[in-house]
Amino acid sequence: MKEMFQQYKACMTGRWLVVDFLAIFFGMGAWVGVNGMFVQLPLLVKSAPESWSLPSYMSIAVQIANLGPISYALFRKFYSKRLNDSYWIYSILFIGIVSSLLLSFFYNYVTVVNGEESSVVFLILVFFTAIVGCTSSVLFFPYMRYYKEMYLISYLIGEGLSGFVPSILALAQGIGGNPECSNSQPVYKDPAFSTRIFFLIISLIMILSFTAFALLNNLTACKNERISANNAIANPTRREYSLKPQHNIDLEDIKDTDKYSDNHSISTVVSNDHGKGLSLLRSTNLLLLMGVVSAFGNGVFPSIQSFSCLPYGNTAYHLAVTLGSMANPFACFLAVFLPHTSNRSISILASLCSVFIAYVLATSVLSPTPPLVDTVGGIVIIVSIDKPNFNIVTAS
Repeated sequence: MKEMFQQYKACMTGRWLVVDFLAIFFGMGAWVGVNGMFVQLPLLVKSAPESWSLPSYMSIAVQIANLGPISYALFRKFYSKRLNDSYWIYSILFIGIVSSLLLSFFYNYVTVVNGEESSVVFLILVFFTAIVGCTSSVLFFPYMRYYKEMYLISYLIGEGLSGFVPSILALAQGIGGNPECSNSQPVYKDPAFSTRIFFLIISLIMILSFTAFALLNNLTACKNERISANNAIANPTRREYSLKPQHNIDLEDIKDTDKYSDNHSISTVVSNDHGKGLSLLRSTNLLLLMGVVSAFGNGVFPSIQSFSCLPYGNTAYHLAVTLGSMANPFACFLAVFLPHTSNRSISILASLCSVFIAYVLATSVLSPTPPLVDTVGGIVIIVSIDKPNFNIVTAS
């Protein structure tokens, strides 16, 4: 008990909890919008003209949103002297706030395109909401390198909560269970609160994230928790650095070190690898594996999940979506304590993922009459492996 207290005391030494909380709320703004939209799918597919195909269109809109980080990269390459990361982050978070607010009022707005009803407005808002998440990988995460390394963990906790919090809200909301038949028509019970209320809550979280970043970027006390510009840029993989307060750092000053950073970063990474590097074959295999896992986890699974789960009922679909979002931060937390670095363990996990992928693809192809439909066993299997266990295994 005494050792645990000493470890806790050592962990709290030299940190300001306000910065931790601000970093957490800042991180929550990264993917809370995208995760919020996907956990609402069990309710959205009921009224959308696209019906079960709506997740496929949403996945396409999210992938197109990668134009955000591409635009940022091009702007950084050709107009680096005019680049101020803080202005970009303010703009991205503001887009997230506006798109979330508009979603709460126009999520069910239907337009007619070529004589057919379509959720064009909703998909456009999906695109702008997804820009926040896609661009956060090249903006939010790198921004935290200007602070002491201990605060990066707080940011990552917040980013994990961006999937966990919407899932908890969706579970509390419910979907009213499976429909009942009345006059040959399905009748759905109302959820605990509407989709509009849900998106308004997501908007509030985005506002809190925007406010957290504004305080993090401007409060003098927060600036005192920053590190020197040279340490932040020239040695990004550091484990030790000076903790001397650097309250006069400006992002414009840091940009002047970018050229040095590019030349120095490779040697820094090598020096911190403890003399052990990956062979070309293994690194290629790992990159290919990461590409396949990302393709299925972020592209294929979200787009076909309605076809693989809805035949088992709305409750099964609801649980698969929400538990899947909750499993992602849990899996990342698990990977910290149970890392797998050997070829054998990675191969075993990859093989296990292949089984999950094959079953989910089979249920999608055979929809609406997949294996074990209308059975409790079928529901348990699809809820367990459709997304939750896939996230846990891949992150581990």
